[in-house]
Formats: sequence, structure tokens, C-alpha cells
Amino acid sequence: MADASTKVATTTLISYVSSGASIAAAGFSALTDINTALSSTNTKQWPRCDLYLQIPASSTTASTLMTIPCFRRDINIDGGTNDEAIPNTLSQPHFVGNFQLVSSVASSAHMYILDVPLPGGTDCEFYISNALTNTIGANWKLYVLPKTDVGATA
Repeated sequence: MADASTKVATTTLISYVSSGASIAAAGFSALTDINTALSSTNTKQWPRCDLYLQIPASSTTASTLMTIPCFRRDINIDGGTNDEAIPNTLSQPHFVGNFQLVSSVASSAHMYILDVPLPGGTDCEFYISNALTNTIGANWKLYVLPKTDVGATA
């Protein structure tokens, strides 16, 4: 009997930001934080990804402000140097979701955003914004796990 279920296939986990600089409240991660490029080479055949964020322990956060927004920036759109603006307080292209903290960060926090669309053949970058009431400490990490669906087998 054939397996009619759809399976999820993944590739190698990409250590996208392995040691990000601290981010002040209302600030954005910087281009210099990015360690591994997301290019058509390593994401070409993957229509979506999961994002995994790890932030270090920090001071108490107000319970009403417990999110870290994430944005995707498409780059090399025409195969050249046509890029979207780097996210900042005025320009925030492609909001992909919020990393949600469940409580104050007494020890390192681990958060996910699942099924984030990738631009398909175009390179991209991810940035986080600090919507917390305190600074996100240095050495935060962001990982990208490209994935796709695999059809039923005969």
C-alpha cells in the first residue's frame, strides 16, 4: 500500500547569525550581525523555512511587551544589486512573524517562527527588531532551517 501522506523534507540547519551584537529597545539587528548569507545556492529549492532564535538571559521584561518581530529583506532581486531597504523604524519590508517570549528571560530563551516563505530564487536576509523594554544582550543566535513538502509515494 502506498503512503498517501505528505512528508516534510529539510536541509542543513543554517547558522545565520551566530553571535549578534546587543540590540537596544526599539532597535534593529544590523547587517554586520549576519554570518551566513541566504542565497539561491542554499535556499533555491526550499519554498519556506523555520526560524529559530536564541537570546541570552537579560533583565526583566514588562509582561505586556513580549515579542521580537522578524522581517525578511529580499536582495539581488533582478540577479544584480537591486535590494529592498534594510529594515528600520521607517521601512519594514516582509514582516514574517513574532518570536514570542513566554516570561522574563532569566536564562536563555529559545523561540520559533514556523513556515516562513522564502522568495524562491532570490537571495534574502532576516532581521529582528527589539520590541522588548530592555536590551537584547550580545551573542544572540538566529538559525534558518529550509524545508519543503515531499509528495505521496507509490
